[in-house]
Amino acid sequence: MCSGVLSRACSLPRRAVLCFRLSALLLCGVAVAVPVAVRAAPGRPAAAAPSAATAPTLFRIFLQKGLPLVSYGEFARVGGRVVFEMPVGGAASHPDLRLVDIPAGAVDWPRTDRYAASIRYLHYKETRGDLDYDRLTSRVAQGINAMTRMTDPAARLKQAEAIRRLVADWPREHYGYRANDIRDILDLLDETIAGLRARAGGRPFSLSLVAGVAPPPVVPVLPPPTPKDAIEEVLTAARLSDTATDRMSLLRLAVRRLDAGQASLPPTWARTTRRQAQEALDAEIRWQRDYRDLVRSTVAAATVRARQADVLGVEALLAQVRREDARWGHQRPDEISALVETLQARLQAARRLKLARDRWTLELVAFKEYRREVGGVLDTLDRARRALDAIKALAGPDVLTLGPLRRRLAGALRRLSVIEPPPAMRQVQALLTSAVRLAEQAAAIRLEAATSGRLSRAWNASSAAAGALMLADQARRQMHALFEPPPDLGLK
Repeated sequence: MCSGVLSRACSLPRRAVLCFRLSALLLCGVAVAVPVAVRAAPGRPAAAAPSAATAPTLFRIFLQKGLPLVSYGEFARVGGRVVFEMPVGGAASHPDLRLVDIPAGAVDWPRTDRYAASIRYLHYKETRGDLDYDRLTSRVAQGINAMTRMTDPAARLKQAEAIRRLVADWPREHYGYRANDIRDILDLLDETIAGLRARAGGRPFSLSLVAGVAPPPVVPVLPPPTPKDAIEEVLTAARLSDTATDRMSLLRLAVRRLDAGQASLPPTWARTTRRQAQEALDAEIRWQRDYRDLVRSTVAAATVRARQADVLGVEALLAQVRREDARWGHQRPDEISALVETLQARLQAARRLKLARDRWTLELVAFKEYRREVGGVLDTLDRARRALDAIKALAGPDVLTLGPLRRRLAGALRRLSVIEPPPAMRQVQALLTSAVRLAEQAAAIRLEAATSGRLSRAWNASSAAAGALMLADQARRQMHALFEPPPDLGLK
């Protein structure tokens, strides 16, 4: 009986072969090994591998309003945008493509997704479906043959369960193709597994819940776009685009296509559509010029007012830009957004500068008082400059002047020690203190060198004098800078 059942399987289609083999496993207890019969279904040649050069599928992006747009191949949804390549002319085999992105909110997604799922299924069915299904059934048949060679009941059961998982997972990755055939195979596998469990002494059934994957509903495939359709789609994409440069580029493209295809387009439609496209393009060019002039003049005026710490003036420019944009109908949201961002930066700079200058105004009184208090110290350093230059050059001064010079510098140092500088002048105070101290040391070391006649000490005095002169000049520069109002913080 078993041999008769199995011999009949070799003359039937593969699905029938699988049915007979599984039945034989149940009837004969997996006692006979039978080679797999790889045959095509009657009336259908064996599936061939699809060509790698298969042309991309034409998808459709259905809109909330207006005609659908053609996507040459898959489209991509990125954030709030839909990006796709749209054929805008050329031959059907080698179309001219244009990368387009439109707001995702303009798309009728339920209809677009249904059409895309149907197109993917049909494309798969026509190209790879039968080949992949044949590969699946071959793997299943090979797995069943391996079971016929197994003697361990537990191993046969494990092999059958692995085959079932393979078959159950297949539809999810293959668009639900041949779902009815897959369901039949699963039923047979379930019967086989139940029988194997019973023979192994276990429970004859188990609860295996696998959600079936059915192919998507097939919707009518729309024909390729005509030259007229392609131009209308370009104009629709231009209308949907919220980027001025893209709109202008698409409108220019539509005008060129209308001019180049006059012989093949409906004359009245072509004339009317070209006039409308050119008027829209001219309007875009005017808006571009008006907004460019607005940006240039406003940024220049805002920079001047920010340098003057005119906070209210910059705020007035910001309000003026918003009023002008509203009056123009918000034609350039990107340009206005960038302009507002620039004006906000100028406004913040003006506020910082105004605050810095207000603080400087308050500190100026303390700066003037400090300068009055250290005026005597500065005069002492000024009068000592000639002597310090001479010490630096190892050229003097008159040795009899070194003692009085030391005493004057020591007095200046004592006066500095009792002066409390404003916080901003503390660095100046430290520089002045170091300058006076080095000047005093230079006079003392020069006197020691004159007394001992040692040139090395004269060089030490020169170094001290050079340091004193450098620090005194640095203190004066820093003090002078603090008396200047804060700069415009690098505004350009």
